[in-house]
Amino acid sequence: MDQRVWAFLAGMMTTLVVAALLWLFGWFRASPVEVAGLPTPPAQATAASLPTPSPSPTTREVAEPPSGYRLAGVAENAGQLYAVVEQPNGQHGIFRQGEEVPGLGTVVSVGGEKAVFQTSSGKLTLWVAPAPTPTRTPTTPRPTPTRREPPARSPAAAGSTPR
Repeated sequence: MDQRVWAFLAGMMTTLVVAALLWLFGWFRASPVEVAGLPTPPAQATAASLPTPSPSPTTREVAEPPSGYRLAGVAENAGQLYAVVEQPNGQHGIFRQGEEVPGLGTVVSVGGEKAVFQTSSGKLTLWVAPAPTPTRTPTTPRPTPTRREPPARSPAAAGSTPR
């Protein structure tokens, strides 16, 4: 065989092998992985079952956030993370680390689905929470209109007489 034919066949085989490897790699990454030997993680501890930590003199966790504040989300732009905070008046503000949230405190850190704020009474951690669903206003059922049948017409009224 000619040397060009061998070069063509070698190129085709290399292309097929690379394509098969890429397909297998994509298939393995897309398939769910089941690991049988790992123990199941322990159930999440509830607030009632956790021991209450004693506050240190320098850091104090705030138990309840001020009313009306909600972490609506976390945004990222050019590697900088921002906390999207809904304020009691319904307006949203976007704040990065070190900025002051009016009425709440200073953003200490933002990451994942939470933001930590330094308030006047200690550190406060807010987790992303969905907006409350609006309360349905009860409506009065409207009566359905009744259909009126047209009055029966006599043949004389229609302009013809029976024969």
